[in-house]
Amino acid sequence: GLPFTGPTSMDILLAHATETPPTFAELGLKGWVPKEVEQLLSECLAKDPADRPQQARELAERFDTALERAMQVLE
Repeated sequence: GLPFTGPTSMDILLAHATETPPTFAELGLKGWVPKEVEQLLSECLAKDPADRPQQARELAERFDTALERAMQVLE
């Protein structure tokens, strides 16, 4: 499904601009994505572009770190 719903197209557009996307748990998908990866994904979806990772290399490094931390929790 879509991350945002509403009675009109304008409501949906406003939600995209102002509301925080739902978590995986809120969508009924708890446990599908490690919390470390979900945190990074949340930062990638920040409304203010300055709050998002600024370069692909930075994103790749942070993703690798998030996966490593998630694997350590599983061990």
